[in-house]
Amino acid sequence: HAYDLSHNPGVSGMLGIFRALPILCFAAFGGVLADSLDRRRTVIKTKILFTAISALLAVLTLTGRISIPWIYGLMALSALTNSLDNPAQRALVFGLLPKAILPQAISFNLMTFQFACILGPALAGLLYAAKGPAWVYGADAFSFLFVIVALVRLHFRPVRPPKAKPGLKALKEGLGFLMARPILWNFMIIDFVATLSASLQYQIPFFANDILHAGPRGSGLLNSAIA
Repeated sequence: HAYDLSHNPGVSGMLGIFRALPILCFAAFGGVLADSLDRRRTVIKTKILFTAISALLAVLTLTGRISIPWIYGLMALSALTNSLDNPAQRALVFGLLPKAILPQAISFNLMTFQFACILGPALAGLLYAAKGPAWVYGADAFSFLFVIVALVRLHFRPVRPPKAKPGLKALKEGLGFLMARPILWNFMIIDFVATLSASLQYQIPFFANDILHAGPRGSGLLNSAIA
């Protein structure tokens, strides 16, 4: 959408910056907060905020008020919300199932996530080509409603809250735990490099439209190819 509005690969590429900066700055604090708050309620609130962001993008697009600054700002807000949603959602699994079957549950969760990463962009590309970006934003907002209902109905076993209160001390303890385990630290470095490199996906519309002449459908398929 940003590329369609600007026809400038630099403008769409900047989306990677507006997504990465909030995550780099606040992800660690998001993990600390996720450990100290009610995880299910936290995830419900973040999903509601994601719904509102997508709905606002749909309304702005339909009314013709959408602009690049709006897209940048809402992208940054979405990334900031994700800094709290991601650790809370991942930790939520441990309050759902017995420890004995956690490995299978985590593997299944990752498998369904990757499947969604393949199917979602392809469907988005088809819908964008057929109806335009407002419909994609609307469909995204609508899809979150199912997640919110599922979370509300979830039978959750509360995990005992940590003794440490959220703050710099808790953050320092978390970093100390991480640094004492090199295998975790190395995994995080690999994941950071992969995430940083994935920002190249914001150039996909340029390649799909101007080089491959494949349009939104091709852009969706190229995004699916990443997963």
